[in-house]
Amino acid sequence: MQFKSFDFGERMENPPEPTPDEEILEELRVLKKLSRKQGLLMEKLREEFLEQSTRKLNLDHAPLLTFADAFFYLDRSFQGPAELSPERRQAFEMVWQTLDEALAVVEILMIREIGVTFDERLHEAVANLSPEGKEPQVLDVIQPGYAHNGRVLKAARVVVGLPAAEMLEQCDNESEIMEETETDGVYHLRN
Repeated sequence: MQFKSFDFGERMENPPEPTPDEEILEELRVLKKLSRKQGLLMEKLREEFLEQSTRKLNLDHAPLLTFADAFFYLDRSFQGPAELSPERRQAFEMVWQTLDEALAVVEILMIREIGVTFDERLHEAVANLSPEGKEPQVLDVIQPGYAHNGRVLKAARVVVGLPAAEMLEQCDNESEIMEETETDGVYHLRN
């Protein structure tokens, strides 16, 4: 059996030797690609580690966090129209102090402050009473949140808006520039 060979053009001799600069550039490209892959892998591992440590922390301290939530709701149920006596309010404050100290031992901070500036890392707004406000504040805490070593375990669910004094001031300013016409009952800007 005979085989015929075909020649489709010029035969290529040995490819030219790459110059040292080209070799270095190729090595740099390969290293850059490997570095990018390693960075992505490290980020994925970091996220998995944080998720696992958060899960473990929640499991380890679940009874304490459950008690903290229960006490928060108990304290909240006693606020409102039927005020507690000063002695009972003082007793609640003593329990709050003890609970905060117990949480601090395991490096957990309970997020439950009212009157602070809204921070989307710490708070989840469930209602905004004044959406036009530039710097909304926490007006009410619906569900407490928790942070551990600067990392938020659970964001506090809050109602945000402008403080009452700013709301009154804003209403006074708006009433100065708005007036109601008697004919249509619609507010119009004054000229």
